[in-house]
Amino acid sequence: MEIGEVMKEFLRLRHQMLPYLYTMNYRAYKENTPLILPMYYTYPAEQVAYTVKNEYEYGTAFIVAPVTEKSVQGVGRARTHVWLPEGTYIDFFTGLVYSGDREMDMYRDLHSIPVLAKAGAIVPMTEEIFGQEAARNPETMTIRVYGGADGSFQLYEDDNESNAYLKDECVLTDMDLKWSTGRFAIHKAAGRLELIPQKRTWTVEFWGVKDTEVTVEVEGTGVEASKEYDEALGCLVVSVPETSATSEIIITLGAPELRENDVKTQVFNLLNQAEIPYMEKVAIMEILDKKISNAAKLTQLTAMHPEEGIVGAVGEILTAIE
Repeated sequence: MEIGEVMKEFLRLRHQMLPYLYTMNYRAYKENTPLILPMYYTYPAEQVAYTVKNEYEYGTAFIVAPVTEKSVQGVGRARTHVWLPEGTYIDFFTGLVYSGDREMDMYRDLHSIPVLAKAGAIVPMTEEIFGQEAARNPETMTIRVYGGADGSFQLYEDDNESNAYLKDECVLTDMDLKWSTGRFAIHKAAGRLELIPQKRTWTVEFWGVKDTEVTVEVEGTGVEASKEYDEALGCLVVSVPETSATSEIIITLGAPELRENDVKTQVFNLLNQAEIPYMEKVAIMEILDKKISNAAKLTQLTAMHPEEGIVGAVGEILTAIE
């Protein structure tokens, strides 16, 4: 049953990502750049890029490292080796922030694999995924914006059925993030506007950020917009009222900062699944509470001689960002 539910989750996710995937497939046609690229295509001078044979770039936004090993004994998660190029990355599923320029092992259960969004990535998605909804350009859009760096994205849409794209009959919507000022802009749609809904409702999710005040402007005029913050995921959600597809929307974060990882919650969730003695779990949580360096915490954890995978899995979370 659990495996069946996981399959359904990922099939739904694929449909939710259609705005992103459709744009990436148009890029493949227009620029001759495949959706999936081995790491050495972008980083040919990095020797390690040739050794991570299962790892790949997924469009402009993501690095993905599939899990192909069995679950590690005692951990309840499987391990996969990952190389992160220089930069900052944010896990698509957990919101955990990672520092790049290193190799590390990552541990995941059945419900996710390492999908690391590059800082500054912008990913358009939709919840209109059922029946004929998936075959039309959506009225409601969810834009994932990953903090930590500047970024841009050009959303591509067409009639979804003909070869008119060969004649550039399409709609393009530019989006960009200026991280230092916290300014995210959805610019006016341009092109064959009859191909998209006249009005749209936008939800913008800022991932990997601290909670902060936001202001929203539509065509230069301030508007009321709801804001929610998910502490566990480090995700700030801004819901913009329905507006014309040709309107420019500016969302400004009052104090743009990357979040600090909630290490204790992440480790607690890990240990909750782990098949180790209860008192070992208590001891590990006590180590996390100590006012010592992460290196010292890992040394003390290793000295406990728990299951080998536990040290690696806790270490991943503890040292995700330095």
